[in-house]
Amino acid sequence: MVETIAGDHWDHAFAASLSGQALVRYRYSLLASDLKITDRLSSHCGLKHRAESPLSGGDMPVQTVAMMHEQLIAAKTPKVESFEQALLDQLLHRSRWPGPPIDALYALSEALGHCCLDSRAPLLEPSVLVHAACPHMHSDWLHPDALMAIALSTHGQALTAEIYAGALAWFDVPEQAAGQSPAWLSIVRELKEFLASRRPTLGVVVAGLGVLSLADDPAECYRNSVSIARQAERWFAPKLDDLTVMGEARLTSPNGQATSTVLLDMAPKIRGLLSHPARRVAHLDTSPPAMAAVQSKQLQRIAGRGSLYPSHAAIINHKPLVIPASNRNSSQHERLSQTLVEQFAADRTKLLLRAKVDGGSALSSAPIEDPKPKLILVPDAGLMAFGESKAKAWLYAQCWRKSFTTLRRLMVLDADHALAVPPGQTAASHRPVGQSPVPRDLPLAGRVAVVSGSAGGIGLAVARRLATAGSAIMLTDIDHAELAKATGQLQSEFGRQAIHAVSADVAREADVKAVFDQTVQSFGGVDIIVANAGFASAAPLDETSAETWDQLFAVLAKGAFLCCREGFKLLKKQGLGGAIVTIGSKNGVMASSGAAAYGSAKAALLHLTRSLALEGAPFGIRANAVNPDAVFAGSRLWQGPWLEQRLRDHGVEFAELEDVYRNRSLLNRSVYAEDVAEAVVFLASDKAAKSTGNMINVDAGMAAAFTR
Repeated sequence: MVETIAGDHWDHAFAASLSGQALVRYRYSLLASDLKITDRLSSHCGLKHRAESPLSGGDMPVQTVAMMHEQLIAAKTPKVESFEQALLDQLLHRSRWPGPPIDALYALSEALGHCCLDSRAPLLEPSVLVHAACPHMHSDWLHPDALMAIALSTHGQALTAEIYAGALAWFDVPEQAAGQSPAWLSIVRELKEFLASRRPTLGVVVAGLGVLSLADDPAECYRNSVSIARQAERWFAPKLDDLTVMGEARLTSPNGQATSTVLLDMAPKIRGLLSHPARRVAHLDTSPPAMAAVQSKQLQRIAGRGSLYPSHAAIINHKPLVIPASNRNSSQHERLSQTLVEQFAADRTKLLLRAKVDGGSALSSAPIEDPKPKLILVPDAGLMAFGESKAKAWLYAQCWRKSFTTLRRLMVLDADHALAVPPGQTAASHRPVGQSPVPRDLPLAGRVAVVSGSAGGIGLAVARRLATAGSAIMLTDIDHAELAKATGQLQSEFGRQAIHAVSADVAREADVKAVFDQTVQSFGGVDIIVANAGFASAAPLDETSAETWDQLFAVLAKGAFLCCREGFKLLKKQGLGGAIVTIGSKNGVMASSGAAAYGSAKAALLHLTRSLALEGAPFGIRANAVNPDAVFAGSRLWQGPWLEQRLRDHGVEFAELEDVYRNRSLLNRSVYAEDVAEAVVFLASDKAAKSTGNMINVDAGMAAAFTR
């Protein structure tokens, strides 16, 4: 009898409408939403059912598995693969595999791919085979934090019996004989025999590897999974309160700085050290689990222990690097940080080269991955994770947090055993099968962009195009409601990790500083600054008030200056160069009736851009401008006095105004926000690496705006 667990999210009506792949995907999505139950790189859900053969068209038994690959971590839905049961059974009977263990592991993964109904399936984690051992229709392969501590404990079998009173079985992993099948085949074969003779109520703990929840009903399987995790958590709860080995929490670092200040100072510098040959985006973590680790008296041993999860080891370069918190001697600390990073990379390179020699053909021809650390622990300040994208950095941080959370529970059971590095464990773990890096074919992958005035119009189009090119984006705008709407749109397209936002008035210095502080907290630094925020106001010169003049200069000139200045500081601190793109106007290079204040402010912006190019060149910082003509679609510009003045000047109604602007251009074409965005992405990318101090007119051809 499975006890009722609070937080049961199973929707019977919705589940009843699903079958096959959709049903197992639904169960996985529910379980994967709780990282205390699942591990994004190792956990998966299985279903035995019948499906149409792609060859004969007949009905046949299949095993369907829902899972998440590293390269799909930002996806909205998990990957689902179906395997032909008959082929899986044949694979389970294969006994001998040639070559070193890693060659055999890759051969097993390739063989597993041949069992897939989808011939285009990627290399998969061999752990998906565990579902083939199950006599039940539904099975969940899970990694609850608390239960994994029990599974890794020397007292695990006795504790499992105590907590679950026989409802959860214990299975000891068999030792692999030399020259025999890869470990997972041995495990699955013996596990299948084990389960054939037992019918545990909830499932089975596979010692050191995970837990398998079993049922013939999908809702029951889901509830079994939740029950297994919650019972273990409840058993640990009072014992964790007594754990003092982690040390006492402190709100500030040893030199008295707030932890957020330490990370804000360190993150851009560390990002600069790690972003070679490719840029890295950061995820900064000061959550209670992360702080419990970095405040521990055992921090160095915890870092040296490495990941408790085999699938994490190669993903996060096995172990984090500990770098002391920044002290008052900034230059000395920077040299120390650089030395530590370089030593870590040198040691890691040696291990990877040794692995290539010992690993067989699977590794001998593979390029060596970037040996620099992906995880950095700063005592009393927090965790910094760095990845090819924000989603990857977040994933690396989650991997280590999960490992540490499990370690903390394992220390309750046996502290010495918990912190002991297992025999034979090295940092040269190969990259798990199926976890290949995402090809870096996006021109702005690993970059971070701040776009002001990005709640709509040109700013939103620029942000979307930069994100499409691979950049993480910090949106900012003074309009709270429109900014929230734009943020939701872009997060639905590119994921919540890649798109962040903060409301700000660019004319206020404190607001702009807060934007860039938040950018560091969100992404670790910045690479691209797009100064776009603005508004327009029109009036004949003799009717232009000083207040209007001041307002336009406050936003278009001062606002751009503040954004560029704060971004410039960060770019210098990182030492990676960078790109600043200002959104000017054709009015900045040609006079326009009734727009003296607006045109003058835009002209000031263009000269600021030239000054930025001059001062930024020694640091590899480029600055260029894009000068659009009137953009109508999606623009918030066409309202109030500006619109009224333009209608009076041209003597037309609003519906005819776009035609007027189009027909006056040399090319007789309308200008869209997306056209401006293309120019911005070009100037921000390495394709424009030798361009600075330039202007690109996106105006369909205005002779009076030709640069001279």
